[in-house]
Amino acid sequence: MLLGCLLASTHWQVSAQAKRQSTSYFSSSIDGVIAQLVDGGSWKTIITLVNLDTTSANYTLRFYSDSGTPLSLDTSAGSGSVLTGTLPVGGSRIIETAGTKATLSQGWALLETSNRSSGNAIFRQSVPGRPDFEASMPIVTYVNDDTYFLPFDNVTSSTGVAIANPLSYTGITVYLTFRDEQGNQILIERLELGRLAHTAFSLAERFPQSAGRRGVVEISTSALTMSVLGLRFGAQSFTSLLPLTR
Repeated sequence: MLLGCLLASTHWQVSAQAKRQSTSYFSSSIDGVIAQLVDGGSWKTIITLVNLDTTSANYTLRFYSDSGTPLSLDTSAGSGSVLTGTLPVGGSRIIETAGTKATLSQGWALLETSNRSSGNAIFRQSVPGRPDFEASMPIVTYVNDDTYFLPFDNVTSSTGVAIANPLSYTGITVYLTFRDEQGNQILIERLELGRLAHTAFSLAERFPQSAGRRGVVEISTSALTMSVLGLRFGAQSFTSLLPLTR
């Protein structure tokens, strides 16, 4: 049941280019986040890294599970929870998870680079007898927002969300405020995410009050930052939803 293990993140610009005036809360000003990572159970993730700078760039890609522990994956660039490499000037690298395991693994990824690099991630589901389904998201180079707005439609489709805590030193409390199309408040809920932890779920399954409704869910935290991505699932399709910021 993928909606219970949703894909989902980021500010969520349509482009993954850096906002140079912003401040990063990671180990450097050029780290990036992939807020949803899936592998197995008919799913795989395809990550493309691009060197945007004028010198070669070393990178470290770290995979984390829902609990915040290292997540070991088989990929085209090797196996493990940490992958390293170097991107030449103007170069790129595609890293594809194997997707061969029967059970689904999910989490998120942190990109650390020695230079200005970014990219995107594609989620692909392959089921015999029909074309592959794909959705994509940018690697978020700067994650400095603590409030996101995600439109949801649980009438004609099903909306899910993935949330990652990229902070290695503290857990965070996440608040979700649901409003209908007229702006009326439907529900306020909260959840806790530990250090480097992640969660993904269907809004209607986790919060039944949102089932059969449309509107906007405001997702906020009192911590410095978090990463968020939404997904919209139809009967025969799905797509990623990039949350809005003020």
